[in-house]
Amino acid sequence: MSNEDSPKPLRLLSLDGSGITAISQLIILKSLTLSIQQQHALAETPQPHELFDLIGGSGHGGLLALLLGRLRLSVDEAITEYRQLVQRVFSRRKHRGGNGQYSARKMEAAIREIVARYPHARDPETKLLVEIEGGAEEAADEVAGGCKVFVCVRSAEAMEYARALCSYRTYRAGDYPDLTVWQAGRAVTAYPGLFKPLAVDIEEFVDGSLGTKNPCRMVLNEARRLFDGRRPLGCVLSLGAGRPPPVQLARPGVFQRLLPTRIVSVVEALSFEAEAVAQDMEGRFEGSADVYFRLNVGERVADVGMADWERSSEVESKTIDYLAAFEVESTVLRAAAAVYGDAKRENTNEKQMTLFDL
Repeated sequence: MSNEDSPKPLRLLSLDGSGITAISQLIILKSLTLSIQQQHALAETPQPHELFDLIGGSGHGGLLALLLGRLRLSVDEAITEYRQLVQRVFSRRKHRGGNGQYSARKMEAAIREIVARYPHARDPETKLLVEIEGGAEEAADEVAGGCKVFVCVRSAEAMEYARALCSYRTYRAGDYPDLTVWQAGRAVTAYPGLFKPLAVDIEEFVDGSLGTKNPCRMVLNEARRLFDGRRPLGCVLSLGAGRPPPVQLARPGVFQRLLPTRIVSVVEALSFEAEAVAQDMEGRFEGSADVYFRLNVGERVADVGMADWERSSEVESKTIDYLAAFEVESTVLRAAAAVYGDAKRENTNEKQMTLFDL
């Protein structure tokens, strides 16, 4: 197959689960998109939905995946909306007890208002699934801007298994094709103890970052199902959101009725699996230069709680400091070249890694 006939290399983005430290992921993405603009002398800064074929996220990283990929916000728009959302939702705890310290209604209203503000949706009841007229894949790419999105959740009744709520049709048992964008956003931010689960039919969904904080494996698995396995991998970008304090689920409590004790212990043990997954990814891509990139502000924000919205400016500042380090700056530049598609790299005769190789 000639270079001209070769499919465009895949660009995949994985966003770790977190609380308000998710703002660091947006600051990193802003640095990357600005690097792309400068490297290629572009008139405008490219947007994530234009750069990536698939974006997957859990926790607040999943919420960002919806904003950037499904609603097609620019990074600057996402930063503005996310700042306002976390201040609005986390600025006041609920006066009365119950299932969650913060108001799920307030989170729902905030997400619905974001959906309504942007021309790609305008309707708070916009479906997460992008409908395809005539079943043509080209139509889906045209409607969705070429970017597919999923968010990672778990069922409160089956916490052992991560589930993907997708913007594309999967034909998997238990899919929810009528789910709206705001419902997906509510589900992926329903961290036990902070918000009550999202009820859909007879099922209740909670934040999938409990046990799947780093969804990069899921991103690769979804890519295998969606794309031709012979398609080369241009870039797999995995963004962390710091290293949070240990998970502490109250015992006993309202959520305990939904979550068996044995699952609580498993969930707490898995709360730091993000870096273990990152190490696994490093091993998988060993020997393939400039394909897999992991960027994470790490310990700098380790003492920031999930709901500490008033510290979001501090998180941003520490992320900027992190990006200023020479090694990190070099990684961002190489990732920018890989994401946008360095012409020299794509036209080389050197064999590129494909999905089949993983």
